Order: sequence, then structure tokens, then C-alpha cells
Amino acid sequence: MLDFLVSMANLHLTGFYRRQSKHGKAESTIKIADQNSRKVNSRFLRALMFYEKANNLTKYISSVPLDRFARRKLVEQSKDYMKQCIALCIELDDGSIYIKKHHFGLLKLALLDLNCRTRAAREQLTSSKCIADAKTCLETVEEKYRKEMSEGQMIQFFVAKSDLNYRLGDLQAAQSYASQALFLAETHGFSLEITAIKERQEDMQKQIASKETMDFEPVSYEETRHVDTLSASTVSSQNNSPCSSGCEME
Repeated sequence: MLDFLVSMANLHLTGFYRRQSKHGKAESTIKIADQNSRKVNSRFLRALMFYEKANNLTKYISSVPLDRFARRKLVEQSKDYMKQCIALCIELDDGSIYIKKHHFGLLKLALLDLNCRTRAAREQLTSSKCIADAKTCLETVEEKYRKEMSEGQMIQFFVAKSDLNYRLGDLQAAQSYASQALFLAETHGFSLEITAIKERQEDMQKQIASKETMDFEPVSYEETRHVDTLSASTVSSQNNSPCSSGCEME
């Protein structure tokens, strides 16, 4: 029982340090939790352990500059942890324990694949497979778990839907989902989410404005001069022609 409690306490500390971006302390507490959890035969504890490990890696990936190879390796490791968490949560659904981490797990898998957590990340390309995998995760959440989701999960769901549409190139839909996420975050006091959502909205608004500017292509001075030259040439030609309006008037 003591090992279980020590593990739970350190898992709680891990989340606390992670939200403060204290990666070293978060890593230290998750190791203590992991060591103690191995002495306890608890799927519930293992599910929480995998969930926190995945979140630690995800936070680290989004906070520290990494080359493409290193990032891909850590992303795959984080996804593996989250998939193990989801599998255990689904097993626990059949019993008397229900922790709902698979809802968040699927959403976090989608967010990892879409890679839109920062401005720098949104400028990077995302493979069609990652986009397809993220879409599948979100469809699963919507079909199976939407009625059970808390306000925090709904915020993550709308953020992920916004990121999906961003990657698909539908900026208007992406803005709409981001607005829904922001409304929920402000209504329910999720202050940590508000800044990230607003940053997404600002970037998308700039892209929409830029696209509208590019779609409206004013005629350049050179093009105008070329048209004027052609017009003058045509008028001159008509004045010298027996079929011009001048000849008809005569």
C-alpha cells in the first residue's frame, strides 16, 4: 500500500512540475513513481504511469529545439506510452475502475501527429499519414466518448479539430474550432489553454489576411502602361482605316 501511495504522490508531482516546464524535476519524480509502481500489481497505476510518461515527453518535445531525427524518435516513444495507457484504460473499462485517460490519450495522440503546439511547429510539414492517423483518433473520440467528455477534454478536442483543419488547409474551419475552444477555456477558467489558443488564432488570421491579399492582385504599373500602349496603337490604326468611325461620319 505504501508503494502505491508513494507512486501516486510522485505522479501528482510530475504533473505539477511538467506544467511549470521543470523538465528535470518532472523526470526525477516520474522515475521514483516508476520504481515504486513495479512493486505493485495495479493496471490502474500502470495506466497512469504511461500517461504521465507520454505527457512528459510531449511537453519536452514542444519546449526544446530538436533536430528532425531526435524529434521523430521521441514522438514515437511518447505515442507508444500513450497507446499502452489507452489499452490499459480500455481493459479497465470492463471492470469497476474507470479513469477516462483514454479520452485524453486519443486526443493527445492526434495533437502529437498534427504537431501544431508552437509557431515553429506549425511552420513544419506534416505527413499525410500523420494527418490521417490524427483524423482517425478524433473520429473515435467523437463517435465513442464525446458525451462523456469533461470541459477540459472538450477544449482539447476542439483544439485538435482546429489543428486538423489547419493541416488540411481549411483555415476558416480551423478558426471556428479554435473559437469554440477559446470560449470553453475562458468560460471554465482554463487559463493555461487560453494563451496557446489565442496564438493559434493570431497566426491563422495573419495567414487568412495574407491569402486574401494574394488573391487580390492589382494590375501593376507596367501592365497598365502596356494596355495603354495597345489602346493607343489601336486608336491610331482605326483613324487611318477606311472603316474607322471617322470615315463613316464623312
